[in-house]
Amino acid sequence: MKTAIVFPLGLFVFLVSCATTPIPGTDIPDTPENRAVLEVFFKYVEALKTQDADKIISLISEHYLDHNGTDDASDDVDYHAVTQFVRSRTYHDIKAVNLVFIVKDMLLADDGQTAKILYYYEVRLKTDRRVPPAEASSLNPSGEKWLKESDVNQMVLRKEVSGWKIVSGL
Repeated sequence: MKTAIVFPLGLFVFLVSCATTPIPGTDIPDTPENRAVLEVFFKYVEALKTQDADKIISLISEHYLDHNGTDDASDDVDYHAVTQFVRSRTYHDIKAVNLVFIVKDMLLADDGQTAKILYYYEVRLKTDRRVPPAEASSLNPSGEKWLKESDVNQMVLRKEVSGWKIVSGL
């Protein structure tokens, strides 16, 4: 009878002692690998806020490929396309960036080499693009345009020799 009580109690204590606490503000276990993956994600968000093209490029794998959720290869984005865009005049002509990113979940593969981050984002960009004169108003006399996009996305990262790199999901 004593063994029947002591064994479950010992198992409970063992399981509780092995449990990790979550990273503050998330349900993601606080482990060094999880923190390393999320650090790359948050460096990416900061680089977007500051429009730091070199920083963005440094976080992306040379094997980056995003199919944009379609079977149509014409809308695929690879490493070259990302680097070309963040170095483009269009990207640098963005006047203001307002971002909200919320990490919903993160999964580290059993082999520890791949991680997936599910996140919500809301991006607002003030562009140099002008609206037609008929659309100009006293609220927007300059004709500049604020663009807004929000969605849920999945970013995939892979552990490479130089550390965690983004392989899809920008």
